[in-house]
Amino acid sequence: PGTGTAMGVERTVLNLRARGIEAPSDAPVDVVTIPLGEHGPSAALRLAQSLRAAGLTVRAGIPGRSLRAQLRGAGAAGARYAAILGDAEAARGVVQLKHLAGDGEQREVAMGDAADAVAGGG
Repeated sequence: PGTGTAMGVERTVLNLRARGIEAPSDAPVDVVTIPLGEHGPSAALRLAQSLRAAGLTVRAGIPGRSLRAQLRGAGAAGARYAAILGDAEAARGVVQLKHLAGDGEQREVAMGDAADAVAGGG
């Protein structure tokens, strides 16, 4: 014989909302990382950790998907920025930031400056 307890998903969501906790998918997304190439995924992971430490909401892209597919996914997630990291960017310690919620401008910034660039970029 065994014992246990179970709680329905609906009840869990209601309890979380009652405490002011929203599901991560409901939170606005500041940045979606887009890892490309062999070294992009590890650089994207480091960048995501840094951005989250700065208080930004970050979703991780899926390695192995095309740039175009990942940009579509970032747009569908409602992200303000896409952080594109390929082998060249990883080697130079930079990231390509594409402003998805605005004019579509893409600029290169040092990985250490990415949080400030996103926070200051509206």
